[in-house]
Parts: sequence; C-alpha cells; structure tokens
Amino acid sequence: MKIYFGKHESDYFLGDALSCENAKWVNTKYNYERGYKISLCVTGAIFIIYVIYVAFFLKQLNSAILILTITYLLLPVHELCHALFAAIFGNGTEGIYFRPPYKENRITNPSAYICTNPVLWNKTEKTLSILFPLILLSVLPLVLSVIFRNYAVWLIYIALNNLTMSFHDINAAIYILKFPRNSLFLRQVRLLPKDASKPTQIHYIYVRNEKGEIKVFHEHYEYFEGKSKRIEPPVETEDAMFWKNDLLEKLGIDF
Repeated sequence: MKIYFGKHESDYFLGDALSCENAKWVNTKYNYERGYKISLCVTGAIFIIYVIYVAFFLKQLNSAILILTITYLLLPVHELCHALFAAIFGNGTEGIYFRPPYKENRITNPSAYICTNPVLWNKTEKTLSILFPLILLSVLPLVLSVIFRNYAVWLIYIALNNLTMSFHDINAAIYILKFPRNSLFLRQVRLLPKDASKPTQIHYIYVRNEKGEIKVFHEHYEYFEGKSKRIEPPVETEDAMFWKNDLLEKLGIDF
C-alpha cells in the first residue's frame, strides 16, 4: 500500500476494460447528488451537535493537545479502516490519497480517499467496506461509552468527530443499497448475473502508469452460488483479449 499527497488516482490510472459472461450491467435510479445534499445536511446537524458537545464538556476535555491529536489523526485512521477491511476481505489497497487537488475548492471535497486493488464484492461486502470506519470509529465508541463510563466523554467525542467526516460514506452506502440483492461490484463496475444456475465469468483489464512504466493488469473472477473467487492465472479468453487490445489501442500503447 502506497501513500500519496497532492495526487489523484487518475494521475496513475490510465484506463480499463471489461469482458464478462453470464452478466449484464445494472444501474439504479438513485439520485446521488440529492442524496449527497441530504447526507451533507445531516452531517451539518451532527457537526453542530459536535461543537455544542465540545463546548459543554470543555472542562472534562481539558487537554487541547489531545483534542488536536485526535482531530488530525482521525482522518488517516478513518482511511486505514477502509484499508483494513480491504486487507481482510478483499485484495488489499493500492494506495491512500491525502489532500488531492480539485478544480473547484469546496469544503465538501474529500480530504482523503483510498483506492483498493480490484476485487469482486457482493452487495453486503461492498456496503460493509464503505461503512467499516463508521462502525469502528462511531458505533463502537458509542457502545463502549456505555460500558466504560470514565472514558465516555472521549469516546463520544471520537464518535461524533468521525461522523462529521462520514457523509460521503453514508451517501455511497445508501446508493449501493439501492441495487438488486445479487448485484456484483468491481471498482466502478456494477453487474447482475443473468442465470444463477451458471457461473459468471468476469475479466477486468486495466492500465497504470507506475513511475513512468506502463503496466497492464488482467484480473479474472468467477462468481457462482453466492461465492466469488479469483482465477490465477487469468484465462486469456478471445473476448478478454479483444477488449484488452481495444483498450491499448485507444490509449495509444504498443504493448
């Protein structure tokens, strides 16, 4: 896993292509922009509660250094929670991108995000991968605050602080939940198996520029009876090779 500052994934990711058998593209009518605004409003309300909470318990939160430390460390810890889920249940993380530049400087732009290595997830896995930091850094501290009363003020502080940076995750999770139950997710690809009695074969080809070196990757996944597995080495099917060559031709790469 690499850590980048002031960079976007698009600085290294050049393009991708997909070949699949027994699956079709699927989408949802969810208004992502509207959901984003709603989750932003909810987060704004949580932020107000957070400010009131800090002001009310300022005497108990009497360490300015600890407050600042938690505030600044929570963002990388939040992203590391995403990476932890990917390491346990997925294919690991390619990198964490901190302070990526944006054309429009808005307060709502993400301060950091992770890019996982390609992995085929079902709907439940995809949703949990998005909400994992919320569970570990907000839900769990709130539960622990009931058990460990002496640390309740700090645990609630951590939970509220993390909630204020989770509106992108909340909106993304709601978006994923709108998809059909047996949907499959691979990077920005959303698929739906056609015939449950047959295996679904998915070939994902992508190109990256790593320190000036062009690298072509081919990931092959099979999904059957609710389980997915990675095929190593990937089978070079005729259709996969067609889309691979088409991608390289579009990118002007002679490989």
